Amino acid sequence: MRKEITIDYEFNQTPIHVLLRYDVETDGNVQIITCSVIPGIGSHLEWLHTRKFELRSWVSDGSYMPLYTENEQLYNIDGVLFIEKAYREIMHRENYTVQTA
Repeated sequence: MRKEITIDYEFNQTPIHVLLRYDVETDGNVQIITCSVIPGIGSHLEWLHTRKFELRSWVSDGSYMPLYTENEQLYNIDGVLFIEKAYREIMHRENYTVQTA
């Protein structure tokens, strides 16, 4: 089932609202969240460099541990930080317990 979420992010001291469409699926012990950026009127997201990305977690005993997924289209720290924030906010919205180190 496709869902949508707005991620609020600050880029160059300017608040930006990025609308994402996402799907959640599970393959064995791996949860895969596929995200697509929905462009808005006047949105300037050149800094993100990608319009589609995956978030993966290892599922164990009802909790989720994020897995690193290399994305060759991320060229800057803001893209990485945005994707990490999207992961946290989607996991919170879906009421998934994320393991911390």
